Amino acid sequence: MFDVYAVFPPGLEQAMAAELEHLGFSPDSQEIGGIEFKANAEELMRANLWSRVATRFLVRIANFPAKHLSQLEKASRKIDWKTYIPPNATIQIKATCQKSKIYHSAAAAERVFNGMTKSIPGIRIVGSDDADQSVLIRLHHNQCTISIDAAGAPLYQRGYKSQSVRAPLRENLAAAFIYLCDWDVESPLIDPMAGSGTIPIEAALIAGNRAPGLHDDFAFLNWPSTPTKIWQTLLEEAADVAKAIETPIFACDRDEKATEAIMTNAENAGVSDSIEVCHRPFSETIATLPEEAGLMLFNPPYGKRIGNRSPLRALFKSVSQTIEHELLDWDVGIISPQGMLSNSLQPVLMPCTPPVFHGGIRVYLFAKPGPGTSHSEVVE
Repeated sequence: MFDVYAVFPPGLEQAMAAELEHLGFSPDSQEIGGIEFKANAEELMRANLWSRVATRFLVRIANFPAKHLSQLEKASRKIDWKTYIPPNATIQIKATCQKSKIYHSAAAAERVFNGMTKSIPGIRIVGSDDADQSVLIRLHHNQCTISIDAAGAPLYQRGYKSQSVRAPLRENLAAAFIYLCDWDVESPLIDPMAGSGTIPIEAALIAGNRAPGLHDDFAFLNWPSTPTKIWQTLLEEAADVAKAIETPIFACDRDEKATEAIMTNAENAGVSDSIEVCHRPFSETIATLPEEAGLMLFNPPYGKRIGNRSPLRALFKSVSQTIEHELLDWDVGIISPQGMLSNSLQPVLMPCTPPVFHGGIRVYLFAKPGPGTSHSEVVE
């Protein structure tokens, strides 16, 4: 069994815990931005294949006290590196040192690498994210934890977003906010300010039960111990459980370049036939709602990285009035920072999540208070 640590954007603990439970895992412990659980090789591969919220999964391969660099190197020699790293692999080592007698991260990384070379021939360190394998060293209060990154590239890089607009929403954030809105996948979903289409594309992938990790560049696939036949079986199972997307999903934006990006990205994701892309402003989207109510979820401009705040005040006020008077039967979620703009949404919509960092900005999911929403205490 592996000791696995799920890494995800802080603030999404509720969504990550719910997803792990859905995937059949029982968390051992939880902290801000991380959940520990146990998994065998097949379960680890399944987690990487199916997780929509995680950024990566780390496997804890060693934990020991280390007050001196010599201790660190000696202990690293005893690690079973051959399980995870093949000969002649390229390695990226990231080290952090906090409140420990070993305080030089570069020296710590060098000593661990020296220990690795004793058992694996031909390996070399590279400084880029293109390495075959990332090794993470954490020294905290003279205790060293060494982890191997099972994912490789961040899991939110699904591979479909070849076209983008400014300030795009990451794929795992979009999926997590959809989960937190308790969306019924048989009811309509509308993003009236869809940008590059991340929210509607993730919604389509969820509605179609499409595994987000259908690619072949996971780091664990290079591990000598990986049972590749099981991985092929998991891919076949994922293909078998995928289903037709019958849910009405709409991606609307007033920017023509954005709608072009949505169509390209949806095609890359294999869901272009399942998303209706509309080039129209918010007011026209409201005027053409489907008869059946569903979820309206969007990430509007909020004047931090894009947009001018003066006209945005009028936009947010108009959105709040529209929700209050014309979307009574709809669930509504808006992703926005706390501040002057979002104040105009309240009390129609209230923040229902802890802050989540999106491009260095603390954002919240604003939703209707009351039953049907996943409200939790807002953590500053």
